[in-house]
Amino acid sequence: SKEFHELRPWLEQTLRINLKTVCPAQPNIIELASPNVNHEFYDAIKPQGIMISFAEQDRLSHGHGISTAEIYKLRHGNLARIPDAVVWPESHEQVETIVRAALKFNVGCIPYGGGSNDVDALECPEENEKRMIVSLDMRQMNRILSLSRENMYIVVEAGAIAQDLEKELRKWGFTLGWDAEMLEFCTVGGIASLRSNDIKRNMNGDLEHSIINFKMVTPAGTIQRSGMHTSPISSGPNFQLLFGTEGTLGVITELALKIHFFAPQHYYVSVYFPSFQNGLLFLREIAQKNIIKFSGARLVDEPGLQLVNAFNTATPTIKSIFSEVIKKYYLKKIKKLEAGKMCLAAILIDGHDIVKLKGCEKKIDEIGKQYGGVIAGSDLGERMFFVSK
Repeated sequence: SKEFHELRPWLEQTLRINLKTVCPAQPNIIELASPNVNHEFYDAIKPQGIMISFAEQDRLSHGHGISTAEIYKLRHGNLARIPDAVVWPESHEQVETIVRAALKFNVGCIPYGGGSNDVDALECPEENEKRMIVSLDMRQMNRILSLSRENMYIVVEAGAIAQDLEKELRKWGFTLGWDAEMLEFCTVGGIASLRSNDIKRNMNGDLEHSIINFKMVTPAGTIQRSGMHTSPISSGPNFQLLFGTEGTLGVITELALKIHFFAPQHYYVSVYFPSFQNGLLFLREIAQKNIIKFSGARLVDEPGLQLVNAFNTATPTIKSIFSEVIKKYYLKKIKKLEAGKMCLAAILIDGHDIVKLKGCEKKIDEIGKQYGGVIAGSDLGERMFFVSK
């Protein structure tokens, strides 16, 4: 419900596109092949109460993600192949039943989480693949199984949407410490399978360090570490080798994740620099010397800065236009920041005391000046993080 007055003109001028051009989508997908049904597989799982669908709409929605290429195919082309069926397990035991049946009756199985499909993991193989392909949708398994306030961890089923889980945790004063760019499209199992990291890694460590334990159903059986503790170094191969396998080795059904106390206050600091290299050196010094404990950082060049400025919700007035002219004069003539070369760095700091957070701006300003930096304000920093999502 926001209006960005400067965004459309910037897009039309920079990308040289006409946004008045209307390109309607095709009313229906051209052709969807009939499902290839393995009746032995179906007969093995149906008596177990497992939901299964052969409906075209269910199969189609599970055969693609939200990438530009996939959306284009939906609007103007066709998908080469989609799953033959969709199953919705509701428990770890049902996932075991599905995987055993798929192995026994030679059925291909593709785990489905939130459907973002960043790495084309949902794409069905076309050539020389004669087997039935089943999409295993994990989103019915979305329960919080336990939470330990003393040991700061939560056990959750892998189909929980990360954004929904984060909202629940914040009601209790906790957070996962994640700020992945598409949390509303991601399940926690999918994030682990992709080994996705995000802008909060600076405070809380990489994703794999957030995972204490897990369950994974594989064709060879269920893999699970015993106990909730971190294994000693000499305990053999690290289970983290299984993260990032994108569902190729098995299906994650449960995760024990570290949680953190939620910091309710957020403060953004942005700094102009005369070049991208200066901004890079500034951020490197901030990080390497641990000058402040920041939650995230962004750095954009001149076109990126123009895009950030285009996401301004304020209605242009004579006063704002005059103020913008004065600012540009100040940056160019006094601070020697040349248009076309300058960049913008932004830092996000989380905490409980807003006064202390604002105090960090002075430290950032001192380091920034060493690289020709000029403080650009909190509003521009917040807008930069909004745009980069």
